[in-house]
Amino acid sequence: MKPDQTAEVYVSCPLGLEEALARECEAIGVARLRLDKAGVFCEADFGLAMRLCLWSRVASRVLWPLSSGWVANRDQLYSAVKAIPWEEWFEVHQTFAVSSNCREVQFTNANFATLVAKDAIADRFRERCDGLRPSVNRDNPEVLVDLHLNGKRLDLSLDLGGESLHRRGWRVDGGLSPLKENLAAGILVLAGWVPGAPGPLLDPMCGSGTFLVEAGLILCDTAPGLLRPRFCFMNLKPFVAPAWEALLEEARTRDQRQTRTGVVLFGRDLDLAMVGRSISNLEAAGLAHLAQVEACELTDCEPPPGPPGTLVTNPPYGQRMLPDTDLLPLYKSFGDLLKKRFEGWDAWVITTQGPLSKSVGLKTSARIPLFNGAMECRLLKFQMYQGSKKASVPQNG
Repeated sequence: MKPDQTAEVYVSCPLGLEEALARECEAIGVARLRLDKAGVFCEADFGLAMRLCLWSRVASRVLWPLSSGWVANRDQLYSAVKAIPWEEWFEVHQTFAVSSNCREVQFTNANFATLVAKDAIADRFRERCDGLRPSVNRDNPEVLVDLHLNGKRLDLSLDLGGESLHRRGWRVDGGLSPLKENLAAGILVLAGWVPGAPGPLLDPMCGSGTFLVEAGLILCDTAPGLLRPRFCFMNLKPFVAPAWEALLEEARTRDQRQTRTGVVLFGRDLDLAMVGRSISNLEAAGLAHLAQVEACELTDCEPPPGPPGTLVTNPPYGQRMLPDTDLLPLYKSFGDLLKKRFEGWDAWVITTQGPLSKSVGLKTSARIPLFNGAMECRLLKFQMYQGSKKASVPQNG
């Protein structure tokens, strides 16, 4: 592979964040892209693909394409995988793993497709490397191969990140069902939170502090990948260490965590253990000096001093903590809180459709479909107008 060779790289994201991801990819430097379900296709060379891994807050994975085609049975799958010149991508002494996603009757068992692909890769190396073959490491591979079968359509790629990119490296303790970092970042992007954003940010049910940390990283223009110890692309033959070091140096120069002052991130939670987790995660991310996290009943939550800002929160819903019917009073209390104390604020809430969102008792100015894992949700925006509502007409939503 030549250093300037381009490919149509697939960048995946949580469902509902495709347009936010597309705008982010363009800001990172992608000139040509097209939207797809749960991701975007981007034209990129290897350097730009590394940059996407380093800077994308919304992406889950960056996949470098190797081969596409049609397979109808085990032998055709084996041949298609073996035909790829794996020895041009990594060394025989390195470890690898195959991650398979299959949607076809003959390959509904992803483990079977994975075993076939592993055998094909190992056999190709054995034939070309004097009987030697790379070892498989399912937990921490140096190279991760992505195999996707949709019907008889086969797509083989290299996962440049390895671990999902939502794993930034700052999370010390997540507690119960933490929101994934890239979903939290995507919600903040939709809420208009940008580097140098004016006004404070408050999460009145902050849990382990995911919104607070991701908001701080955005505020300080900190590349999310800067906190991460490794990416799988670092183990591939096209990897050029000086080019990566130049990207890291640019990211370090832009990073404002050490220079920014003043508390702008506010977290509140009833659970003292969650408050401790939030503080630990903020410390690990180098953002503790910008945040104030305290134990507080929701009904006692007050806006921080100063101008109105952005409220964003991920309250309990579904079976995460309690059945929906037991949570109705919480949502009503939340709506009452907004009406009484948060005039002038923009409030963003991710929750399920139905009785919970209606219990807030406020008209939404936006309802954005999102998925939290497999759970379909809505991101609700409540504009808490200052003065008369007649002066500002909310959008239909």
